[in-house]
This record gives sequence, C-alpha cells and structure tokens, in this order.
Amino acid sequence: VGEDVLVADAAKNTIQVFTPTAYGSCLKQAFGAVGTGDYETALTYWRQALCLNTNSRAAYIGMGVCYDYLGSYEEALACFRKGYANEEYSVTFREWRKAFMRDHFIWVLAAAVLVIAGIAIGVTALGRLLRPVEGSAYCRLETKRGLPLYTLFHPAAGFEQLRPRGLASPVQAMLIVLLWLIAVLLQYFFTGFPFNENRAVDFQVFFSIVQTFGLYFVFVLANFGLSSFMTGKGKLGEIMTVTSYALIPYILSLFINLLLSHMLTKNEAVFLGIVSAIGLLWSAGLLFAGMMTIHQYSVGKTLLSFVVTLAGMLIIVFLAVLLFTLFM
Repeated sequence: VGEDVLVADAAKNTIQVFTPTAYGSCLKQAFGAVGTGDYETALTYWRQALCLNTNSRAAYIGMGVCYDYLGSYEEALACFRKGYANEEYSVTFREWRKAFMRDHFIWVLAAAVLVIAGIAIGVTALGRLLRPVEGSAYCRLETKRGLPLYTLFHPAAGFEQLRPRGLASPVQAMLIVLLWLIAVLLQYFFTGFPFNENRAVDFQVFFSIVQTFGLYFVFVLANFGLSSFMTGKGKLGEIMTVTSYALIPYILSLFINLLLSHMLTKNEAVFLGIVSAIGLLWSAGLLFAGMMTIHQYSVGKTLLSFVVTLAGMLIIVFLAVLLFTLFM
C-alpha cells in the first residue's frame, strides 16, 4: 500500500505495517530510475544510499551499471571493484579495452612489435648459449648457475651432469622454491579483478608456505626415503635440485597468467587454462626425466616410484597432522 508493506498475522489478529527507511527508499527509487533508463537520476539516488550505508554493494554495483551505460568505463570499473562485482567488471572491462585499443592503436601495435622483437632476440641469444663452446664439450649454460635454464630444453643431458660434475645446488633449489612462494603471493593479491575472488582479510601466509615449501619438502623427503627401498641412486641434494628445476616452467606459467589476467575477460579464461596446462605438463616431463636420470630407473620403475612417492607423501602428512593434534 503506497510505500508501506502490510502483513496480516493470523496468530495475533494484527496487521503489521512495515515502512521503508530512508535507505530503503533510496534503493527503490534508484532501481526504478535504472529500469526507466534515467541513469543520471539513478546515480543521485545511489550516492544518497552510499551516504546512509557506505558498505552497500548494491549501491556500488548500481553506480557501476549506470556509469557503464553512460560510457564512463573507468568510473564503472572503480565502482565494480568496490562492490566485488567480478562478472560485471569483466563485461565493462571488455568495452573499456575496445575503446583503449581504438584510441591507442599505434602505441599498442608498437608495443606488440617490440615484444615480438624481444622474443626473437631472446631466442637467438639462447641458441648461442646452447651451442658448445669452441674447444669444450659443454655450452655456456652447462654450469652450476646456468643449469636450471639448460635443463628446460635438455633435461636428460642436464640432470646427468649433477653427480659427476658436482652441479647439484640446494641453495639454488631453495631460491626457486622461494620464487614459487612469491608467485603464489602475487597471484593471491594481484590477479586481474575478473579472475580474482580472493579477499585480503582472508589471507593467511601459513597456508601459502605450506602450499609451496611444505609440498616441496614432503615430496623430496618421500622420494628420498623411497630411493633406499627401490635402489635409487639419487642423493638428497640431487633430488632437491631436480625437483626445484622441474618447477621452473610451472612457476613461469604463474607469472604469465598473472600478466594475462589483467588483459583478458572471464570469457577468455581458456587462454589462462592453456598456459597453466603447458606449464604443468612441461614441469611434469622435467620431473619424470630428472628422477629417471638421477635414480637410474627404467620408465616403468619411474612411474612406479611416483605412485609410491605419492603414498609416502600421504603418510608423512598424516603423521604430521597426528603429531600436531596430539601436541595441541
């Protein structure tokens, strides 16, 4: 009835009358103005609603919708961020990207040419580094510092040199795992808004450390313990080195996806999935080749070792949780 809502209460034989507050009236009038296409008026009511409730997601999202229809894409994106509206942000971002490409096409084209040229120069330089040095059987990357990059393209040849040439480096292994932790932290906070539903208040650094260093050490210890039962030849330092070097493609895929997430919309998420799949498969191939090389296993025995290692990891995690529970 008018602005009021009347509710009959049969148990009490009464009629309860609910009258909208000033905040409720603002929301109703704002939604009504949006429905009629009067976006300027709707913005006025949304702003009044924010004065009454500064945490109103509805107001922020409503303002974003109005700014989007008015063509003020940057203001719309800012409002959608405050309203945690990932879907709406993605739609508006696509329109903003079209306008940006249209207004700065020459600069975007020049940047693309520079990136392609940089990649070409990098590939050429890498090819030179992979050629054997004159008078030597090794190339410039077949050193302790360069081996992580060399094994990306020659895993068997690279990992074979760990023991005879003493190129295993637990220090470099720890630095690579630290880089993994940094990538995970950056992804949590700085992934593009359309793909990032994390909240800063929910962040716990302990879980990030467990996800990286914890998982790494559990795998290394399980594989090292397994090697004594399956006559594996790999030492602890070599297992640490192989595992960390194998992580490099996956870590690179995290950084690439972090960059792409600021350029793509949700409808284009398949490209992020492709990059992740390439990184995971590349890392899995390196890890398989590395373990087969340092332990001197056959293909079948290497596959079996991974299955048993996974079982060992589950046992280690179970014992750790049990010990923590008993301690508490």
